[in-house]
Amino acid sequence: MTSSGIRIVTPEIPGVGQVRLRYPIMPIHGEGSGVWKELNALKDLSMHQRRFASLYEERPGSISGNENGTMTDSKTLHFKTSMTYQDPPGEHAHDIFINELELEEIKQHTGDKMFVFTTSEDMGHSHELSALRWDNHKKAIIFRKCDGISACWDGHSNKLTQV
Repeated sequence: MTSSGIRIVTPEIPGVGQVRLRYPIMPIHGEGSGVWKELNALKDLSMHQRRFASLYEERPGSISGNENGTMTDSKTLHFKTSMTYQDPPGEHAHDIFINELELEEIKQHTGDKMFVFTTSEDMGHSHELSALRWDNHKKAIIFRKCDGISACWDGHSNKLTQV
């Protein structure tokens, strides 16, 4: 029978002998635990706030309430990509949440500012939409790039409609 657990004295090292460890190095086995999973979920929420905006009770970066008699929080608007039936990945659509100020910036866009939005995750993926503009005739946001290419790889049209 041999001992198991954390070593305090190393096995014989040729030319050195046994070494006593003053501070044993503990192995980390947290990757499957609930704490590890929640920590990684929190990291994703904080690093990809636009993608997960629908999960927040309050929109990230917004100030709720009233300052000097004016509302400081703009209304959140819900847009949706077209439904795709391409297989794979399967029938689905994506959501995008933007506020009124962002929509106004898109409507006034003259080409000097690049807008990039990340969609919700559906069917195991999300999209990064860029080069957005407002189409007055369709009353919709049009994107020119999806994941860096001109046509969405899974068949969504380039039109975002407001829900």
